[in-house]
Amino acid sequence: MLRMMAEELVAAVRDTDLVGRLGGDEMGVLLPDCDRDGAVAVAHKISGRLETIRFPGLGAGRRISASIGIVLFPAGDADVRQILANADIARYQAKASGRACWHIYTEGERMQEKLQQRVHRIDRHVIKLVVERLGVLLREGRPYRIAVNLSGVSINDDSLLEFLRLHLARHPDLPRHLIFEITETAAVADFTVARDFMQAVQALGCAFSLDDFGAGFPRSTMSSICRWTT
Repeated sequence: MLRMMAEELVAAVRDTDLVGRLGGDEMGVLLPDCDRDGAVAVAHKISGRLETIRFPGLGAGRRISASIGIVLFPAGDADVRQILANADIARYQAKASGRACWHIYTEGERMQEKLQQRVHRIDRHVIKLVVERLGVLLREGRPYRIAVNLSGVSINDDSLLEFLRLHLARHPDLPRHLIFEITETAAVADFTVARDFMQAVQALGCAFSLDDFGAGFPRSTMSSICRWTT
C-alpha cells in the first residue's frame, strides 16, 4: 500500500519536486519555488489521487486518505528540524479537522502546541496520582471508584494509552475501579478518534463516561455515542 501511495504522490507533483518517506506511513513532499496557492493545489491533487487507490482487503466502501500539513519556508531562522516539527503540527491540525484535510502552519500554532503539551503532562500527572492513591485505598480494603476527567486534547495523544497500560499493569485489580471521562463536546469533535479511545480504555478494564451528555447536541449525535459505549 505504501508503494502505491508513493507512486500517486510522485504522479501528483512536478519533476523538480522531491518525494520521500519520513517514517512509518508518513511521507514528505518538497516543493521548490512554490507559493501558498500552489501548495494548496498540490494538496488537493494528492488527496484526489489517493482517493482513486483500490487496495485488496480494504473493501469497496473504504478509501485511502491523508492528513496534509503545509509549511511555507524560509520562515525566519527555522532550520530543517524546526520546519519538519512545524509540518507535524500542521498535520495534526489537519487530522483534527476530519478526513482528507490539509492545514497550513502559522506561527501562533507553536504556542498552541506548547499549551497542548502542557495539558498532556497535567493529565498524565493526575492519572499517576489517582492510580497510586487508588492502589493504596484498595490495599486498605476501601474499594472506591474514582473518575478522572481528561482534557479533549488527550484523546488525540497516541502515547497516552501506552502510559495507561504501563501504570495499570502494576495494579491488576485497579482498572474496574477507574472511570475515565471526557465531555461530549470533545467526543463529537472527532467521532472516530473518540470511539477508538473509548474502546481502548474499556479494553483495559476501565469504565468510560461522557460529561455533559446531551447538552445542546441533536438526538442523532447522542444515539451514535450511545452505540459506541454500549
